[in-house]
This record gives sequence, C-alpha cells and structure tokens, in this order.
Amino acid sequence: MIKNIVKTLCLSSLLTTPLALHAQDVARGAQLYQSNNCMMCHGDQGQGVRSHMGPRIGGQHDWYLVTALNDFKSRTRRNPE
Repeated sequence: MIKNIVKTLCLSSLLTTPLALHAQDVARGAQLYQSNNCMMCHGDQGQGVRSHMGPRIGGQHDWYLVTALNDFKSRTRRNPE
C-alpha cells in the first residue's frame, strides 16, 4: 500500500509541473497571437481568412504547427506570395 502511495505521489508531481508550464505557454501564445497581428490572416479563432490567403490553424495537429513555426524561424518556409 505504501508503495502505491509513493508511486501516486511521484506520478502526480511529474504530471503537475508540465501542466503548469503548459498553461503558461498557452497564455503566452494567446498574447503573442493577438499582439503580432496573427489574427489578420488566421482569424480570431484560427479559422483562416481567405481574403488574406491565411490558412486555418485552429484544430491543426501540434506536430504540423511546430514544424511550420520552426521552418518560419529558420527561414526555410515563407508566406505565400
């Protein structure tokens, strides 16, 4: 029984720290999204704005968004012209 309690405490401490950090990342991401004019092309809900050739980013897979953002950062991906 004590082993199970120790396992539970260890697991919960491992899980709560990343979740707290994740919540901070989400809040920071929302702030950046609004302040960097992302909404102009991607819409207020990430739905995409066709008139600005902004693709939908809401509901995209996390791996796709991370790859796209890293490509923008390394300048291997550009906005459509």
